[in-house]
Amino acid sequence: MQQWLQAVVGKVLRAVFGVRVLRYAFVGGCAALLQICLLTLFIELFGMNAIAASTLALSISVVVNYGLQHRVTFRSKSKHIVAGPRFAILTLCTLAANAFVFNSLLALLPYIAAQILTTGAIFPVNYYLNRTLTFRL
Repeated sequence: MQQWLQAVVGKVLRAVFGVRVLRYAFVGGCAALLQICLLTLFIELFGMNAIAASTLALSISVVVNYGLQHRVTFRSKSKHIVAGPRFAILTLCTLAANAFVFNSLLALLPYIAAQILTTGAIFPVNYYLNRTLTFRL
């Protein structure tokens, strides 16, 4: 019974991770979780301004995100010298969008909820741009 369950779970995981957008969501979710943890740390422990803390947390998580997206999500053959600058340019746009949306939501919601909604709003655009521009297959 246990071997059967392991086989089924293995097949399900392979199917899920065979779908690029789901890999992107998983890897991006890990980066977003890192961002939220850093955001909380910067605000609660260091007393940083929420917008500055959000921007710094995103900047750090983006480095982790790039490596994992390149290797795990897109399994890209693009050289880092090509993909890296593209990712950096996209990230600058993401930082601006993050600050704008986060600041808008911060007036209405606690900072963690605002960050989660901001990340969700930016996700589909980032996926499309990374798929078509950064890690072209």
